[in-house]
Amino acid sequence: MQPRPRAKIRGPWPVGFCFYLLCTGVGGVCAAPTAPDSLRWNGERIAFFPATHARDPGLPSPYRSPDGTVTLTAKLVDGREAVVAVTLTSEQRVVDTADFPVLARTGLHDERALSDTRTITGRSVAEITSLGRPGRLSASGFLADDEDILSVLVADNRLVERLGLTHRALAEPLSYVMNLVATDIGVVWANHSFDGLAGFSYNGIEIRIKGTGTKGGQQSIFADGIEGALDLDIWRELTGREKRFLKKAYRSLPADRFAALVDGLSRIHTGEMEPQYITRYGFYEGHTEYRTDPLAIALIFGLTTLEKIEAAFPGRLPQVLTEHYTRDRVRPAGSGGDAAPSRQLRNE
Repeated sequence: MQPRPRAKIRGPWPVGFCFYLLCTGVGGVCAAPTAPDSLRWNGERIAFFPATHARDPGLPSPYRSPDGTVTLTAKLVDGREAVVAVTLTSEQRVVDTADFPVLARTGLHDERALSDTRTITGRSVAEITSLGRPGRLSASGFLADDEDILSVLVADNRLVERLGLTHRALAEPLSYVMNLVATDIGVVWANHSFDGLAGFSYNGIEIRIKGTGTKGGQQSIFADGIEGALDLDIWRELTGREKRFLKKAYRSLPADRFAALVDGLSRIHTGEMEPQYITRYGFYEGHTEYRTDPLAIALIFGLTTLEKIEAAFPGRLPQVLTEHYTRDRVRPAGSGGDAAPSRQLRNE
């Protein structure tokens, strides 16, 4: 895997770099906001991390307490459990209201307005596309060579809408994960790996996580100050029922393509920039190694079921996960006629 080139940190320190400073303890910079250190559940006081527990405290995960504090239950490699406060910060809730007021209000884009967009955060869509190509700001790129920013935003907006979800709902669990690792839970920065953290529970699903960090930062293709320093792999095992369902629906797929389908639905390779990209712009990246696919987010975190995902794209999940969002496949509204769904998104 070719890493993204390290970029010089510039301007105000973004959230991602604050995570790095927090984990390394540099002068207390970007310390997490004051938050409760415990909560009461079933008559017991449950202490938050760094306290750990020999058994599952029994809280739902995620859990929102009456005071608005959100927690996840983390699984440590030594078998112990930890309840971690992961409440979203105000910055993690920011949407690009100036460019996308409908996205801010509803959680989805107005496609016709999106298709007429000429700048995002004051930067032209042409420049954003250019910066997003492989080898520019990132070795692997934010977009595939044959994709552009508007085609990707339009296609993923259609995909998310067809799932019956919103960009905000898909970004939320990823933002919680970033706050989880920001607590220094099992993070050993001497070798840049999350050595002590095995995973966490989400909507009754056991999710695994592995991460690495760098000493540099990845700059954003938007003029937004967002930067990143973490690489994360997040995955879960499909249940026996889910595997049987997929095997029945895609019994004609060769073994290697079936394995790729399972992997595409149950694993994402991402970083701390992605939840902010999704919240602000509805951007999951194009078809690159860092694409944080909406289908995978929805299934991994239990936001919908595999049956509902298949019903939205019957018989086409391998194509939906892999086909690039090129202009000839994605005709945005306002680009020479009525909007026409792309071939990989049309329910035929």
